[in-house]
Amino acid sequence: MMITNKLLIEEVEELKSLLSQGKAEIPSFWECLWPGVVLVVWNMLCAVISVDAVYLSGKYMFHVLVFPVGVSIIMLLGIASSRSLFLSVPKNFREKSNIYRFFSKKLMIYAVVYMAVIMLLAICNRVVYDSPFSFAFMVILTSVFFGFVMNLDFGRYQLSLLTSAINSFRAEKLGGVITQMQP
Repeated sequence: MMITNKLLIEEVEELKSLLSQGKAEIPSFWECLWPGVVLVVWNMLCAVISVDAVYLSGKYMFHVLVFPVGVSIIMLLGIASSRSLFLSVPKNFREKSNIYRFFSKKLMIYAVVYMAVIMLLAICNRVVYDSPFSFAFMVILTSVFFGFVMNLDFGRYQLSLLTSAINSFRAEKLGGVITQMQP
């Protein structure tokens, strides 16, 4: 399916209408967090796979896990923030929206490819280098590379329209709540 500016504008207008009717949802903390947690666990598993058992002893374990887990936690924060924005849109709109379906599929492909690449790097590191430092470096480079590619890819669709619609609605609601709380 091709995303056009016309389709994007139509869906943003429909979303604005829904949000102005008070139909925004507040997702649970776990709904926002779980994909990032999966990524952290995946990168930990790959870090352990990436080295020989010698490096899994006490003094080396920190070196094996620190960078892959650190990068994953930073990614977890970004994922949770993005999902909170994504899931704040009413579920019926998300299910029927062509744009949401398109980006959901695209994000799933990015996630699967990223996880496969990290696993391949772990296996390659174990076979060729067997060093916790080389795997950590590969994870950092791969994560930065995927971040840049995703940013460029999603930036083509002018998603700022959709994000600004949701954020302006949130700001209006937050301002109303604060005003109601003041004497």
